[in-house]
Amino acid sequence: MTGHDVNDIHGFKIGFQQAMKRLEAAPISDHNKDLTKRFVALCMKENITQCTYTNYLNILVRIAKRLNKDLDALTESDLDLLLLSLESEGYKPGYIY
Repeated sequence: MTGHDVNDIHGFKIGFQQAMKRLEAAPISDHNKDLTKRFVALCMKENITQCTYTNYLNILVRIAKRLNKDLDALTESDLDLLLLSLESEGYKPGYIY
């Protein structure tokens, strides 16, 4: 187990590092990447758990990729259409993919 944190049995640290790499490689605008990083930094500052802000990070990347629009310019209508699209594809409300 060399190099592994025995206190991180679920691998949250590695999961977060991989999520950050996916963010950098994602086909989204630099603006959305910056917004996402600042949001994650705020989560860290607010002592939100690493597994939670890693999940937020992954979800924000998927939303930004799917909508292809600046996250800070999204409207309620944009989110309603996203939910409609997801549900029509078989995604269930409340389930995290």
